[in-house]
Amino acid sequence: MKTALAALALFVSLLRPCTGLAVDAAQLSDLLREAFGDDERTCAVIRMLDREISARPDDERLRNLRIAAYGALNNPYPARADVDFLAARHPDSPPFQLQKCLYAEATGATREENRLCYLRVAELCEQSGKADVHSHEYLLALLLADAPEAEEAKRNFLAALSDSPMDQALKEILADFSREQLIRRIDPSEIRYRCPQEQ
Repeated sequence: MKTALAALALFVSLLRPCTGLAVDAAQLSDLLREAFGDDERTCAVIRMLDREISARPDDERLRNLRIAAYGALNNPYPARADVDFLAARHPDSPPFQLQKCLYAEATGATREENRLCYLRVAELCEQSGKADVHSHEYLLALLLADAPEAEEAKRNFLAALSDSPMDQALKEILADFSREQLIRRIDPSEIRYRCPQEQ
């Protein structure tokens, strides 16, 4: 499950629009990639990110890196502050709002809160013209909200995919989609490693 949350953080970060990179953010990104699988090294990178974010609290790249670092530790709880910060800065952005919903679900939001959150993302997609057959955010929001139109959107999305290896892999994942493939609630007692700064 550790890799599932890390993959989720990476997947959602790929959906978001890119922001400018600071030189030290690129270096921290490299350090985080090298630390993957080593909890102590990941925590050391988080400490560096904490220092950089305290100096530059509006740097979205640094906050995204910290979200990914906590994802690598399978600990979504400390990442919620950064997720919420980014969602507040981008209230009309489906990718940022979808990430907020996913983290809320992982950290214990109720089923109804989740459903409403995902429906809001679908609504944002519709309002911004991103509710077409190519919108990952729209499809995920509908599926996770258990919306009545989710199955039709899934069929349309699948029909629009090409024969490329990436699209074929996506077809396999979506053909048997289940909520548990993408997200599950993580109880704080399940977190096997916490950075010393969290304790």
